[in-house]
Amino acid sequence: MADQVAYLPLLTRRQRQVLQAVARGLTNQQIADRLGIAHTTVKWHLGALMAKFSVSNRTELAYVAAKCGLA
Repeated sequence: MADQVAYLPLLTRRQRQVLQAVARGLTNQQIADRLGIAHTTVKWHLGALMAKFSVSNRTELAYVAAKCGLA
């Protein structure tokens, strides 16, 4: 967990926004609509975030976000 929190300062503003939205349970399309970006861009950000936090799915990513205080 401490290792994952260390990544927070390395996130871009947009990555942080996407991560917060995932933690709140929004779908990719809802995230895209709220942030004014393409659905495919959301998918790209999610892939980058999953790699950065070493998780393999959206549920694990949401859990990490919640544990980091982004929910």
